[in-house]
Amino acid sequence: ESEFGKIRMVKWLGQSGTPEAFALLLDNLGSATSELKFELLRQLAGVGNSRWDRGDSERLSALLEVKWKETVTTERPDVRLLGSLAQALSKVGYPEGIKILLDEVARPGGNQDARAMVSIASFKEVRNDASEPVLAGALANQAPDSLVLIGAGQGLAAIGNETATIPLIEWAQAAGDEHAKVAEHLFSNLRHPVAIKKARYVF
Repeated sequence: ESEFGKIRMVKWLGQSGTPEAFALLLDNLGSATSELKFELLRQLAGVGNSRWDRGDSERLSALLEVKWKETVTTERPDVRLLGSLAQALSKVGYPEGIKILLDEVARPGGNQDARAMVSIASFKEVRNDASEPVLAGALANQAPDSLVLIGAGQGLAAIGNETATIPLIEWAQAAGDEHAKVAEHLFSNLRHPVAIKKARYVF
């Protein structure tokens, strides 16, 4: 195939959204030219755009988790690849994948680390409510400047339904005044009308 043909094929594979297709995309990252790699990363980052609720989210997440662990253990991790993988893990939203991202932002010195930065940026992409228990559990006992608190809160706000909003409300009711700014930030990210109505009713 020509380079153009390969890029077109990558787009088709990405749009299919199946674990088998993404296994092929991941396998070809290492040998891709720069232009082809750009498209591979773009399709990878978009894996869960509209299909995160599929029954095969566990299999998709498992593929991404393996690639993430493989990438972060290399001597010089590819930050662009990590960014695409973080987005994909968040969009697929399987609990184990979300936990990996939370663990990254929890590491000491995370606010200076590329792995933590791409992870924290990805939580706004979470839509799969299967990750609610993991995100809700991460809110407890966090300092106001905790990246874990911000990431977990953004993930719940991004899911946006009523059940995802309740843990945010319960956290805010128990939090001290020192958490006021981060609470304002997290609640300002709510977009779902039912979630906003629920928060307004309680407060």
